[in-house]
Amino acid sequence: MSYWDLSYKKKFLWNFIQVPLVIALIMWILFLDSLSLLLSVVFITVLVAITVSTLFYTYSKWKKEK
Repeated sequence: MSYWDLSYKKKFLWNFIQVPLVIALIMWILFLDSLSLLLSVVFITVLVAITVSTLFYTYSKWKKEK
């Protein structure tokens, strides 16, 4: 069974479980000295935007699916 075959409730839960991983990745980016500050901010902004939008999308689809 793949991610695409899951119901929206299970997709939401799967994405929600990945939030600590995203937080750990953000912390790793912040402590990485080889990236410039601008590049770090861009990466973090993209990560947060993708994570939040995916959570909102799957949550709204899950509620419509009921």
